[in-house]
Parts: sequence; C-alpha cells; structure tokens
Amino acid sequence: MWRLARREPLQPAVSAVRRRIGAFIAHRTGEARDFFLLGIWYSGLARGGVPVSVCPLATPGVIWHGINGDGQGWRADRELRRAYTWPPCSGR
Repeated sequence: MWRLARREPLQPAVSAVRRRIGAFIAHRTGEARDFFLLGIWYSGLARGGVPVSVCPLATPGVIWHGINGDGQGWRADRELRRAYTWPPCSGR
C-alpha cells in the first residue's frame, strides 16, 4: 500500500512476496528445488486461458508499465502498442 501511495514501482514488493512463498513451499516439502514451484505454476496459469479471457486488460504493456510505475504513456507510441499487442487480441 505504501508503494502505491508513493507511486513507487511494485516489482520489488511482488518479488519479495514470491521469494517468501517459494521459501515456505521449499521448507514445507523439504526439497530445495520446490522453491521454483510457484514460478512454474504461475507461468502455467499465465500462459493458459487467463490472458485470453481478459485479453484487452492484460496486455504486456499494461502489466509491465503498471508494475514498474511508468504509467500508461506508452499507449501514445504506435511502435510500443504494436509490440505489446498479443496475437489473440490483434483481431479486435
């Protein structure tokens, strides 16, 4: 909440939470390699049906610039809009 209020990037906070969850999973299972399970699960969900169902809302530009605190000014750049458009969204 503090980062949002101060308009700071959220990426460091998100990364810290993911590391803690990964460490918790590895601790509970007793296998160090299970630290990476959260990232594997997340990638599987992200590449599955979730992005397709919210295609206009989940473009990489919205996500990337939102997490890094850059705002939505990238939308004015035609090259960036073209680069960030996903193939499932291109028909719209």
